[in-house]
Amino acid sequence: MVGVISGEPGLDVLLRDVVSRGLLRATTEAIRVVRESDAVVIAVPTPVRDGVADLSYLKESLLAVREGLHRGLLVVIESTIPPGTTVGFAKPLLEESGLRVEEDFYLAHVPERIAPGRAIEELLNMPRVVGGVGPRSTEKALELCSKVNAKLLVIEDAMESKASVCPVCGRPVENPEVFWSSRHEAEAKSLESIIKDYEAKIKSAKEERARLWSELEKVIREYNEIKEIKSIKLPKYELEYSNLVKVLESYERGEGSRGREGEDC
Repeated sequence: MVGVISGEPGLDVLLRDVVSRGLLRATTEAIRVVRESDAVVIAVPTPVRDGVADLSYLKESLLAVREGLHRGLLVVIESTIPPGTTVGFAKPLLEESGLRVEEDFYLAHVPERIAPGRAIEELLNMPRVVGGVGPRSTEKALELCSKVNAKLLVIEDAMESKASVCPVCGRPVENPEVFWSSRHEAEAKSLESIIKDYEAKIKSAKEERARLWSELEKVIREYNEIKEIKSIKLPKYELEYSNLVKVLESYERGEGSRGREGEDC
């Protein structure tokens, strides 16, 4: 019994239909199924851990495919993978079976580009990139994928590596002119924003420079005033203080009193 699948409108209906007609079934016997199939599509997680793609799930799937690999089989990887993974990782792993790609079997990367909640619509209508490890692999992958989606973009020359870059760069677009026009407009706005921010920082820096000069001039004035007091005014006060001390000392010795008494006489 297939229940309602949350977030993907219509998917539960499609599943009920294909399961009831025997067109779709689940199994854990991967090797047997590969031996019975004309094409294998691998779509497994490739999570990024510490900046590196974890290919362990992909490797596990490829090992199962290798055990059931046979002449004429098409292997399509839909998982998001680093550029070069199909040729540098998947190809040598599968060729350990003794079979050779482009001669005995075919290998391609067709990146999956669907948004959650719109899986069916985008699977059918979103342009997809097809990149085989060679022309025969690309041809076979096109033949398979065109049964579901006619909007296929073939990547020529180092095909699978360029196909792998597409999920990183963004989703394929139907109208490149509109895309690049929008892209340039966004870049122009971004550049304008950067320039305005730079100008604001320059203005702020100039204002801060003026404030610092004002503070410096204030400090210099205060320093000069202190220097003037120390060199001119303080000696005068020190002299008056010294004379006062002498007068007080003379009074303590009685000299001041006798002198005043003589004056009274």
